[in-house]
Amino acid sequence: MGGQTRGAGWRTVATITAGLLALSACTSTDTPEPASSAPAPVVRPVTWTPCGSGAECGSVEVPLDHGQPHGGKARVALARRRAADPGQRRGVLLVAPGGPGESGAQMVAMEPDRFTPALRQHFDLVGIDPRGVAASTAVRCPRAEPTDVAPEDAEEFERIRSAGERFAKGCAERTGELVRHLDSRTSARDVELVRRALGEEQVSLYGSSYGTLLAASYAELEPRRVRAMVLDGVVDRATPLDTAVAREAAVLDEVFRDFTVWCGRTAECALHGRDVGALWDDLVARAKRAPIPTSTGQGADDEALLTAAYRLLYSSRNWPALAESVKLAVEGDAGAFVDPAESPSATASAAPTSVVHPAPDPEYDQDGLHAAVVCADRPPPFRERDRIDELARRVAGEAPRFGAHVVWSQFRTCLGWPDPGDRASGPLRAPGLPPALVLGSNGDVATPLLGAKAVAEQLPGSAVLVLDADEHGTYGGLSTCVDTAVERYLVDGALPPSGTTCAVS
Repeated sequence: MGGQTRGAGWRTVATITAGLLALSACTSTDTPEPASSAPAPVVRPVTWTPCGSGAECGSVEVPLDHGQPHGGKARVALARRRAADPGQRRGVLLVAPGGPGESGAQMVAMEPDRFTPALRQHFDLVGIDPRGVAASTAVRCPRAEPTDVAPEDAEEFERIRSAGERFAKGCAERTGELVRHLDSRTSARDVELVRRALGEEQVSLYGSSYGTLLAASYAELEPRRVRAMVLDGVVDRATPLDTAVAREAAVLDEVFRDFTVWCGRTAECALHGRDVGALWDDLVARAKRAPIPTSTGQGADDEALLTAAYRLLYSSRNWPALAESVKLAVEGDAGAFVDPAESPSATASAAPTSVVHPAPDPEYDQDGLHAAVVCADRPPPFRERDRIDELARRVAGEAPRFGAHVVWSQFRTCLGWPDPGDRASGPLRAPGLPPALVLGSNGDVATPLLGAKAVAEQLPGSAVLVLDADEHGTYGGLSTCVDTAVERYLVDGALPPSGTTCAVS
């Protein structure tokens, strides 16, 4: 699940967006500090106020630095929908959103139908905006400088690195001390204060996409405070970034091949009856020689095409839009690859909502938040151009269409950002945690299924449920089989046999 694209220039913004769901981590194996390593701050109960359509909004004050609990403060925003049947209430289900940078509070307040009726009946749904996000004390940044994704030479590499350095410095100047404390382990400590402010002995967790790292980090810090945990589209922090991007690129090329097969057998595909693979390869080569015109006057080069296709391949529901976009570009207008507002996809970019609850900070910069979080959680194992280039060539050997683009999209994000040093990494260790339900799909281009299986192995007794589809994220209307399994697990504690495979309904 990618975040909204907004702000500075499509090339920079879309490149960052394409990497929103970047997989884990680094190669060290430092263990998390105990949650009790610093004196616990005073936590006041949440004051809830109505914020529209049956939702309530509130916030919890948290330390900027949990090592100094009585120092500077930040605000973590929440939205709640109470259990529809209080007599059958199973407690709180905390919703950890993806991105990083998406709003869990808005998900609960504005999109309750993402959760099946059984969960809305039995749980208080509480969506969280992690620190730095949206309605919480938010990351603010300058306008990012547009740059290419992959540098052609050392000079262009230095331009990318310098632009990243200026962007990071600007984010720090506008955001302040918070920008140094945005890693998922710190956010997990915030979740513990949220639990206390809610007055719950235990909470259940639903983490989607990058939110799986926040949910799992909390489970590691406070395993006995977790009643149940669903991880959907899983980030495995134990996988080194170079290995992770190779896996992602391989799945992306495979899903693109699935798209071409779908076009071949589906009359509704705008490219039906044509050699879609060859058509795409020719289009990318043509755009590399000279940008393809658009109705807005902004040309689309090969990187714009690859970035937009990367985004659209997150879900097979976007395949009709991708086919139509390719058709229009072949005919001479690549506008759908440059401006999401021009895309024929209904799911590629949501229209602005007139009333958004809880209201985000108007200066919130999701791209800056994304960079700050992923560069803290999983900085790249190397930053030298020649080593990244070598990795890109190696990955492209296995994934020729998207391999080099995926590598540079992921590695370039942290060029110019400081290495945070200490961070949580290595396999999860959560003694006392109840078995979790881990969800993945066979064709997840953002968080490949191998990551879900690896994380399940790190959490003894946990079960993997597989959706046989090309989707990032499995719960919430795609498959009755998946939705029913999630309900039975969260409501009654019943796990399916690990390895169970579900089909799209």
